[in-house]
Amino acid sequence: MVQRSQDTAFLDSRLTKSTLAAVSRVLGVRSRSVRLALVLFCFLGRNDISLALCARGATARKRWADSGGIDETNADLDSELALLLADSTALLPILHELQLDGIISIGPNNTFCMNLVYSVQILKALPEKLHRFWRLKALLFASHTIPWEYLEPEPTDMSTEFAHLQHTLFQIKYKKIYLTLDSNMKVEVISSLLEASKFTDVEGRLSAVACAKEIMIGLKSRYLKYYVAYKESLALRLSGDVAQAKEVLSSILPIRGGYSSTRNVKTHSARGHILIQRALDYSQASELDKAIESLKGWEAMSLRPSPIESTVLFRKHLLMGELIRYRGGLNESLSHLQRSERLIDVQPELSFAPYRTDLFFNIGSTLIELDEFSCAESQLRKELLRQAKEEDNVAPLLKIVLAESIFAQKRYAEAQLICQEVAFQAHNSEREKLHLLILLAKIFHTRSDWGRAYKFWNVALHKLGQFFPTYDHITMVIIESLCDIARRQGLHSLQLEFEERLFEFGDRMESLKGRHWIAGLNLWLDGLPRSLTSAHLYVAVAY
Repeated sequence: MVQRSQDTAFLDSRLTKSTLAAVSRVLGVRSRSVRLALVLFCFLGRNDISLALCARGATARKRWADSGGIDETNADLDSELALLLADSTALLPILHELQLDGIISIGPNNTFCMNLVYSVQILKALPEKLHRFWRLKALLFASHTIPWEYLEPEPTDMSTEFAHLQHTLFQIKYKKIYLTLDSNMKVEVISSLLEASKFTDVEGRLSAVACAKEIMIGLKSRYLKYYVAYKESLALRLSGDVAQAKEVLSSILPIRGGYSSTRNVKTHSARGHILIQRALDYSQASELDKAIESLKGWEAMSLRPSPIESTVLFRKHLLMGELIRYRGGLNESLSHLQRSERLIDVQPELSFAPYRTDLFFNIGSTLIELDEFSCAESQLRKELLRQAKEEDNVAPLLKIVLAESIFAQKRYAEAQLICQEVAFQAHNSEREKLHLLILLAKIFHTRSDWGRAYKFWNVALHKLGQFFPTYDHITMVIIESLCDIARRQGLHSLQLEFEERLFEFGDRMESLKGRHWIAGLNLWLDGLPRSLTSAHLYVAVAY
């Protein structure tokens, strides 16, 4: 990362002294560190600045080493300035004094921004060569505020940090200063930019990729080329353009034919993330065999994987476990998922928090499909307890699959209570809403509450057709359930209508999609008394 030579340190010291002299008339007799802080703030964006942003920009950050291990890099700031910004308890009373003098304005949660009049005066007081110096300082400071994935716990929102980083990047691009960035600085800035872009929308992600490509011009780094391609493909897939997402990866790493070998662990790991992204592209197009084959194409370079390789292995086995479960290979699926789980313990210095919900959702779902209901409940409760304690938040997806494991143990009232708790939460995904509807339908169906069971099955069928139309196995199970309700209530014409819809599945019964997408549905289907039509269909498939 950014290493300061003696010549650079001497130049920084000289330019810092020139800065203090230039702004002395505007800022008066304030302390050295306060004057430098105000100059730095002038070169950030117009967005509010938080105490947390100041602290992150001024303190050591974890970054990937070329060896695949973890380095800690310090902020490239004057030592007195860094000490002030890193200490929120010391900085806050100074900010209040500056507000009384009209230099800054303090908003909610102690966020603040520069008074435009003072900002203009400070910028006018600085000669152009100092503008260039402070634009670079502001860029590296803004870059330093961004935690990198796996290396540090991610804040829930980094949109303000992303905005400041974008502003400082625009300033150096506009003035062509980025041409003077050395390779280590470029790696830092590009990586931080792409990491921060996840806190914005798809357009923001694609804009960050375009900016990264511009900064990369003239930089010979296969690692960065792979890394940028992986992020670009992700953004395109999220935008819905799966074909272009695949094309980006194929252009950088052809599907057929060999690839240039490397002894660089970081480059090898970036290639692994490309293969994971390729597998996700295939998965979105329901090409599960190709997705699994892509994942098989990567292994760590040694029997003792480095931390950066462990991140690839974690994602690889998590995705393998999920995809193989969809194909019905439940024991193999569980084996892959447990390998990901073990990596959390083997690499305690890494943060896998953003993926833990997916991991334990898949573990719980697979255990339910294997009829290991109490084991699934135990695993899910343990993770939910950890989330409540460490993250002050619990994932609704985990609570739903927990309710599924409890339903399978015939504790219907308890399962219903959990469903009702989740239903009252805001921002449930469409998948979560669908699973809730199906689980509540099963609960009321089991209790012979035909009216409510019919209602929930019917709403689930509508939502399935609206958002997940290709999962025809789930459609078949819902229609079979509705047919059972009609039969039990003696509604023969309605029963006949549902049987006709079941007959339409014909000899596709064994190839229906979504068979293991929602845990517990196969167990439910096995327990339903089959209609005459569906029974004939299953017999036909068997022969």
